[in-house]
Amino acid sequence: MPEVLPEADLIKIQDFDQKLFRQRGTECPFPLLSGEDIIRNAKISEQQIVDGEDKNAGDFLAELRQEYGI
Repeated sequence: MPEVLPEADLIKIQDFDQKLFRQRGTECPFPLLSGEDIIRNAKISEQQIVDGEDKNAGDFLAELRQEYGI
């Protein structure tokens, strides 16, 4: 059952949440995507698979292990 938090705790949570969003500025390497961006990226990925531009994850990891001697 959910419990009611004291106001001081709610303020701490809100401050933390705001810090997270402030960190996602222009310098962030992973900007937030819109729904349209996600759909566009999915369509591009699907086309790459159809065109044979995908790579088996196991093969890719094997190549990395060989390249870096892991």
